[in-house]
Formats: sequence, structure tokens, C-alpha cells
Amino acid sequence: MKRFLSFVIIIGLLVTGLFLFTPKNESSPSLVAQTPLSPSSIPSQPVRQVGIPKKLVIEKLSIDADIESVGLDSEKRMDVPKKSENVGWYMLGFKPGEKGSAVIDGHFDKATGAPAVFYNLSQLAPHDLVKIVDAQNRTYTFQVTRSEMYDFDKLPLKEIFDSRDRGRLNLITCDGVFDQTSKNYSKRLVVYTELVE
Repeated sequence: MKRFLSFVIIIGLLVTGLFLFTPKNESSPSLVAQTPLSPSSIPSQPVRQVGIPKKLVIEKLSIDADIESVGLDSEKRMDVPKKSENVGWYMLGFKPGEKGSAVIDGHFDKATGAPAVFYNLSQLAPHDLVKIVDAQNRTYTFQVTRSEMYDFDKLPLKEIFDSRDRGRLNLITCDGVFDQTSKNYSKRLVVYTELVE
């Protein structure tokens, strides 16, 4: 239960500085108004005609999860999925399949302490496959390149949320040691994947 209760806190801390980066999707509730950037200063992006992501499939982990579209909470932090069996896609960023780093988060465990959707995320290894199915029933396949564990306050936010060199999908959950005082976990697990062309 500790991990579940702290997940909202740690994902919030994860993206406390996220609004410093420019969102790809200007038609969504925009972060541009909250930053010194103007729309004309945002570099144009080659955009794949991809739909809203609806399903995350990781066969190795027996994951077949619905995707909730999440934005920012009232404190301008990335929100989390409402259901522990679902995952959350950061809808103010890139869609999985576009050129850029899409981000999906998920709970580690439930309020009861039972495993949630990303309980076994650390078992993914390079070359494992992650699939996204969009609203048009098109499937995009990503290959794991690496997994990294970071201190909660030393995350490479630009790399996680704003890489623009190729199609990427970054998966995030909590890890490390739980601090009873701060109600926070010491680490964040990020699994980096790249689109298989």
C-alpha cells in the first residue's frame, strides 16, 4: 500500500520541472502559455499520422493494459492513471509512433499491496518488445534499448520527455526504498524503447 500511496507523489516529483519543456501537441491544453516560449519558437516536427494510443501490450510481462490519456494535475505535474491496471499516456507530449519521446507511466502496486500493472517492469531487457495499439487499430512495435534507475531528484527530464531524434516510448514507475517521512520512493525506473521501423 505504501508504494501505491506514494506513486502519485513520486510521479509528481518526477515531472515537477516538466512544464519547462515544449509540448509537441499544440492543440492540447498547452504548456506554451506557462513558459517563455512562443508558438513561433517551437520547431516544426515531421508527424506520423498516428491515432490516440488505446492499448499497451507487453507479452513478456503478460501486460494487456488500457491506456488513459493524462495531462497535468492542479500543480502542473504529470497525472497518473485512475485505475491500477491501466497505464497513463502523457497526452501533452508525443503520441507513440511519432518522431519524439512518448511517455507512459503506471502504478507499481495497488492500495492492498497486490501487484499493479508495472510491478514487473524491471524484468524488461534490451531487445524485448513493447506494442501500442492506437484508436485506428494500428499497432506500433517498440524495442527496449535499456533500463535506468535514477534518484528521484536527478532525472534527465529532457531525455525522458523531450527527445526528438526518432520514435521513442519511455515507460516509468517507482522503485527504490520507501521513506516514511517524505512518503516518497528514492528511485525511479525508466525503460527506454525505440520504434521498430
